[in-house]
Amino acid sequence: MLLLFCQGALCAQTTLDSLYSVWEDKNKPDSTRAMAFTDYIYEGAFNSQPDSAITFANDLYAFTKKTSYKKGIVDALILRGYVLFRIGNYPKALASYEEGLDIADKIDYKLGKACILIKTGYIYHDNEDVIRALNYYQQSLKIYEEIDELEGIGNIYNEFGNIYAAKGDQEKALDYYLKSMAINERLDDEMGNSAQYLNIGNLYLDTSDFTKALDYYQKGLVIEKKKNDKLGIATALSGIGIVYYEQGDYTKALDYLEESLNISERINNTQGSASILLSLSDIYLDQENYSKAIQY
Repeated sequence: MLLLFCQGALCAQTTLDSLYSVWEDKNKPDSTRAMAFTDYIYEGAFNSQPDSAITFANDLYAFTKKTSYKKGIVDALILRGYVLFRIGNYPKALASYEEGLDIADKIDYKLGKACILIKTGYIYHDNEDVIRALNYYQQSLKIYEEIDELEGIGNIYNEFGNIYAAKGDQEKALDYYLKSMAINERLDDEMGNSAQYLNIGNLYLDTSDFTKALDYYQKGLVIEKKKNDKLGIATALSGIGIVYYEQGDYTKALDYLEESLNISERINNTQGSASILLSLSDIYLDQENYSKAIQY
């Protein structure tokens, strides 16, 4: 009897093997090879091995440059920039985006330009330059709406939610998160809701609604584990740890935060690691375990 499905790691590995075989097939068109390798990186190393992802992105960039595949060059620069952003290397990420934006403008690659603009906004947002971030988000949204790119529009709505959350306007923040999730529902993309779940968890944490916060963090964690997205997993675990800390359950808080720290350090997420270390130090201070607090 034939089994018409595959599950988990086996299915994922089959997909990766197939993509890589296309990339290596020199009889395929250069654009097909480049797109396959791009997907191979996003589906594999991107989520769990940032150093390898950067190496692969550099290989992709060199290939697309050599073959003069302009859209591929832009996509390679977006990929490299996003990996660098996720590990906190903002200057190099920004340099990749700026090079990609220049090419995207020259060849009128609207989707690539919109993608670069939103991701540039992420950098400024992370550095608390909200005005500049909002400017990039609005430019990106205009293009996404022009080309009717729903996934991109949903991503922008999620970022608008983050901006309102930072301003303390939980109602508007939640409204934008739900709008973003509604688009994912239209696209039948439940896996795309992980960031929104975690962001909603943050909202409820800020308002001390710990039950709802924990529920949304756990929903986000389930998806991030399915995607094997180490950064997302670390973020979700950290949120759960903070909830338990706020509830006074130091044992569970330490377990989740230390697991999150371990993952963050493995993927070179310096910003996330620093935040978790501060939380661990706070817990040990509350316990009057000053020797441990100093270690963190």
